[in-house]
Parts: sequence; structure tokens; C-alpha cells
Amino acid sequence: MPTTITRLVANAITSQSVCCSIEPTSPLNGRTSLTYLQPISRPPISSVAWVRRAMSSNVGALGKAGSGPIGGNHPLPIGYRERSAFYDCEFGSFPDEVEFIASVGQMRGGNVLEVPCACGRLTLPLSRRVERITAVDRDPKMLLQLQRRLAARGGIENVKTVLEDMRFLKLSAMFDLIVCPRECFQLLGSETEALDALSSFKRHMSKRGCLVLDLATFARSSEPTEDGPEYFAAGLGDNELIAEWERGLDDGSLLRRSRSQRLRSNQLLELTFFYTLVNGALTEEFVSTVELRIYSLCQMSALLQAAGFRMVEAYGNYRRVPVSENSARLLIVAEAT
Repeated sequence: MPTTITRLVANAITSQSVCCSIEPTSPLNGRTSLTYLQPISRPPISSVAWVRRAMSSNVGALGKAGSGPIGGNHPLPIGYRERSAFYDCEFGSFPDEVEFIASVGQMRGGNVLEVPCACGRLTLPLSRRVERITAVDRDPKMLLQLQRRLAARGGIENVKTVLEDMRFLKLSAMFDLIVCPRECFQLLGSETEALDALSSFKRHMSKRGCLVLDLATFARSSEPTEDGPEYFAAGLGDNELIAEWERGLDDGSLLRRSRSQRLRSNQLLELTFFYTLVNGALTEEFVSTVELRIYSLCQMSALLQAAGFRMVEAYGNYRRVPVSENSARLLIVAEAT
């Protein structure tokens, strides 16, 4: 039987996220035992109508959503754009993350570039701590979600949104702090793309500026911590399916997420997310696969040097603990040479 793993699950009645222990008896069949622990906070949820609108462009080309891996049919594949519909449901901000980035920004200067920003997971809390933020993302639906959230708060005047790719930025401003938040840099599929992004960052950095890269180590020896990505478990076997959570949407529907992980090589982790959207008698299922590159401290140092940076600080978590082989995170602060 797989090792018990702590995960986030939502109470279907109260829509309150809670922490639970999950003991799957089999990757694809059998029951999953859930033991609820203490409540935790979670971000607001998108509406199911927006979920369907975001996914509608794919339905025509790929067919209707079907049953997931347990049912035996194929769920509808979706990507980053479609996940904008419930991105807030999946990922929230971390107080220690916001504090760390804000403290670096305050030391360097008030003009911050966040790239990519998605729908504002970090942008909104950080906007209260720094002078100005330019929030960049390559997907218009992510930016639309962020713009709606800004408007819902009466308009936040120190946030500007820009539609661009982080590898090929062409902004008119220079920035005191450039932030590439949680695991986003690891989504770049090759060393060439990584160098393109770093070169792009360097072109937009002020003389006193710095770059913050926030990476997950995906260390197999690491213990579960609040700093590590909740979608990765060091003790989970390759392609083993685990039920993660069930969360209520604002129209009374439910969104469930399960996932599997596979270490394709020492430097490449593949994650597959299975989503089940339940609205009364209607059940729709979707699947999304993501690949993340794994970097060591030495590899990142060499990559930064090749792009004209030098690493000035490196930490194993947001509280500035030194990096070790068991660190869940690799936080890098770099300056241009």
C-alpha cells in the first residue's frame, strides 16, 4: 500500500478547505480513505459558467468531455488557457512568499515586474506591499481574470497588465525587481527557452535591479512542507493516481481534482491532472498534462552565468533557510554582471 500522504480536500457542504490524510488502496480502483484534520483558507472560486465558456473552444475540435480514467473513457484535454477558469480554485498565495518578495522589492526599489502573473494569485497581495507592478502573461484569458479581479476591488491603480511572452518581452520600462513566481520558470521546455527568458529579463532590469526565481526542487527526500508544491508528493510512485480535493463552485457545482506524477528523467517531471465537474446530474471530465524541468543549485548557477547574471543569494524556503538536499524550494536572487 502506498505511503499515507497529506493533501488538501474541500468539504462539499461548507466549501471550506481542510487538510486530510489520503490512503489510496490502488492507483485506479478501490476506495480512498480520507481523514480530515484542521481547516485552512483557500482562494475564491470561479463560476461553472465561466469554466464552460473557457473550455468551449476545445470542445468542438476534440469532442464532448467524457468519463475519466476510472470510467474507462477519455476525458477532454485542456491546457493553460482553459485552466484560467478555475486557476484560483487550484492555486492560492502564500503569506511567506508574499513577504519574501515584498522585502526584496523594498530593498531594491518599487517598480516590480511579475512574469507570468496568471490571474493574479501573487499580484493582488503583492500590490499592497510595493509601489508599482507590471503583471505580464502570455494568455489573454488569464489576464482577463486578473482584470476582473482588479475591477471587483474598485480598481487597483498600481497594477498594469500586459499580454506578452516572458521569453520575448518588449516593454518600455525598466524594473527594480523581476519576479518569476512558483515553478513558472520550470515550465520552459528547453535550455534555449530558459536562456531566452533570462536574456529577456536582463534587458528589462534597472541598474540596481535584481531577479527572483522561485523553483521547486521536487526532491524525493524532502518532507511535505507548506513551502513545497501541494501537487507533488515525494513518496508517490510513478503514474499512481491520487484523489486530491473536492471544492465547491459559486453556483453549487463541484470541482474535483485527482492527479498522477511521473519522473521521466532526473530533470523532467510529468504531472497529469484529472478534473471532474459535477453539476446536478451532469458530470464532465477533463485532463491536463504539465511538464516541469528540475534544476539543481549548480545547474541554475551555470545557466544564470551563461545569460549574464550572477547569483547573489539562494535559499531553501521563504524564511531564508540555506539550501540543503531536503529543501522543498530553491529561491534565487540574481543580479546582472
